[in-house]
Amino acid sequence: MKTWTPEGSVMEVSTDNVVWARDSSSGWASQATKYKDKYYLYFCTWDKTSMGKQSIGVAVADKPTGPFKDIGAPLVRGTDTQAATFYTSLDEKDTSLRTVAATAKNNEVLQGEAMANENISLTLSYADGTTKKTTDFTTNALSFTDKKPGSYQLSVVYKDGDAQRETFVPITIVVKPSKVTKLTAKTAQKKNKTTVKLSWNKTNGQKYEISYGKTKKQHKKLGEMKISKKSISYSRSAKTWKKGKSYYFHIRAYSKVNGIKKYSSYKTIKVKI
Repeated sequence: MKTWTPEGSVMEVSTDNVVWARDSSSGWASQATKYKDKYYLYFCTWDKTSMGKQSIGVAVADKPTGPFKDIGAPLVRGTDTQAATFYTSLDEKDTSLRTVAATAKNNEVLQGEAMANENISLTLSYADGTTKKTTDFTTNALSFTDKKPGSYQLSVVYKDGDAQRETFVPITIVVKPSKVTKLTAKTAQKKNKTTVKLSWNKTNGQKYEISYGKTKKQHKKLGEMKISKKSISYSRSAKTWKKGKSYYFHIRAYSKVNGIKKYSSYKTIKVKI
């Protein structure tokens, strides 16, 4: 060709356009081809349904300038260990199932708990280009209830007659907050200031919330801290923490799961200034 006309981007490989993409940072090795009256754009990207490995996808359009629409699942997964069937086109007469793809509304789960199926969305992609969502699937969520905190791949299985299709969802197990033990306190007074130093046994991966009050039920928040410190000190004026008076200091552990704080019960110590 002697004359070229820039048409701009025909498709953005993002999590909005490609639901199985791990992120919106990259897509590469694209190649477009025409089959009958449709155009097919093949590409590679990182696949969150295949343990984060590289997979091959395809998007379809009515014209070479797009817009191209991804079919909803990878053609060839990065986790495939056997020879794969590589589909070069859609077939309106073929209603067979080609691929399945799963996503999770929330990918974090508290240690000791199982991810509910209601949190998972499974999309079925057929040879004729149609897709549909289903709740008729099984997972191995219960096998993770005794796992340590960390990153894992949750198996999602859909049975299609005698055959079954498996895909994966990345999950993160978050440490379960445990009640504080061996809480001790030391006090010191200097001029018009009272200092209380708190120490306790800490658990890796947890954060702590500290409060105090004049009674056991009163909680005035002092602050929060991470595991990196062995102890923490707070100071108030001698008028606030008065010599000879007693105060209750409360500590509880917490973890964030999908942006929501999960707390342990309080550990309380009575401190006389």
